[in-house]
Amino acid sequence: MSSIDDVKVTAELDCNPCTAWCGGLGCIRQESSGTGTVFYAAGGTILQKTLAPGETVVTDALSIVGFQETVKFGVKPSGGCGGLCCGGEGLCYGTLTGPGVILIQSMPFEKYVANVSPPAQNQPEGGQDGQMSG
Repeated sequence: MSSIDDVKVTAELDCNPCTAWCGGLGCIRQESSGTGTVFYAAGGTILQKTLAPGETVVTDALSIVGFQETVKFGVKPSGGCGGLCCGGEGLCYGTLTGPGVILIQSMPFEKYVANVSPPAQNQPEGGQDGQMSG
């Protein structure tokens, strides 16, 4: 994140173990305020949506770029036992409940890397031609 003009950046501590550990955003988050312009690092299509009071959006937590302080962040299990173990989405989805503005990205950095990285190649243990690498 970077900014120009009058922007104050502080850290917000989330002491709720459900949202801090299962929500995917961690327990310390950046908070920005002021009248300047903030540039966030995000990928793909960026959706800015104004949530009505009580309106909820459920998304992969890695897709959340930001939200106003009036928006409540929570978590929701991603499914039953089979979905949790084999679904590939992780344990929980992030939930954002209005009122307020949210920013969501379609291509989190982790997803981008997975899509553009070459597939892992099977090499014999120890490198090429069976020699030890070190």
